[in-house]
Amino acid sequence: MKQSITIVLLVISLSSFCQKGDDLWNKFSIGLNYTPNYCFRTLHSSKADQPIIDARKVEKPAYGFNSGISIGYDLLDHLSISTGIQYSQQTFQFKNINAENIQGEKLGKADGKYFFDYIEIPVNANYTFSQKRLSYYMIGGLSINLFLSDKFKSKIEFSDGHTEEHTGETKWGDFNRPIYATVLGFGCKYNINQKFNVRFEPIFRYSLQPILDAKIEQHQYSIGGQFGIYMNIEELKT
Repeated sequence: MKQSITIVLLVISLSSFCQKGDDLWNKFSIGLNYTPNYCFRTLHSSKADQPIIDARKVEKPAYGFNSGISIGYDLLDHLSISTGIQYSQQTFQFKNINAENIQGEKLGKADGKYFFDYIEIPVNANYTFSQKRLSYYMIGGLSINLFLSDKFKSKIEFSDGHTEEHTGETKWGDFNRPIYATVLGFGCKYNINQKFNVRFEPIFRYSLQPILDAKIEQHQYSIGGQFGIYMNIEELKT
């Protein structure tokens, strides 16, 4: 958590420094973004736990999302940094698997989906290849993910035709710690005018730590296309 606070304070300090000169305001931009994500996880453990990992092969990717506010600052002609705050929902699921009772008797078919909600604070560096009305850039950085909640939804369709739905926590363990993730991608920016620009950024995120302490390490990842609209803060002042 100390590392999280340090990064946030560095960003705030940079903003405070830049506020001393009004001529620097045009280097700042602020925007709203939304990212539909293709989410899944990787599993790592010892050979002794391989049967458990094999049993979880029924799990499949699912769709989640990121949404929030971003603030960018142009350090140099081709280099900028960005941060912000986002709501992130990471997911995966299983579909149409056999549902059985404790005696091993088949009851029907079951679907289920896992949800993990976080507050995400990304800190990225962006390298721009050209400064034109339509420009392209690379993205690299880290994000701090602060846990909010976990949830599991299931639906069982019994052999006699009736269905049951259940919702609750996963009860896997303690998720309450910061998770650091790498952020990689590229983007394109189109300047509508001096005030506004729109951006599209295919982004890959991968958690550098397992989401909780357990014998089987679970690292979440997502691939998504981030859409955003941004405003030059100097134009906002005027």
